[in-house]
Amino acid sequence: LAGHPVFAAAWACSPRLSAQHADALAAARATASRFDLPCGISWLAAPAELLVIRALGASGDTVRELFEALWHTLRRWSSAMPPQRPRIWST
Repeated sequence: LAGHPVFAAAWACSPRLSAQHADALAAARATASRFDLPCGISWLAAPAELLVIRALGASGDTVRELFEALWHTLRRWSSAMPPQRPRIWST
């Protein structure tokens, strides 16, 4: 982990995401570039059809901020719903 105490991974999958994966990948990478964290974002083609995100950080809070920003960015490709922060994230 190159001295980083925090590692996180997430994936996204939906028919809408699969149809526009190049645009979603570019948007996710643009969002991640605003954070000073080592982060890799990849598209895994068939049969998986997944967008995979991996990140390292010095604290859980900074990595969580990155992942929340990525969730917000990718929401338009994963659902027809507008991004709205889930209430559970505030507990």
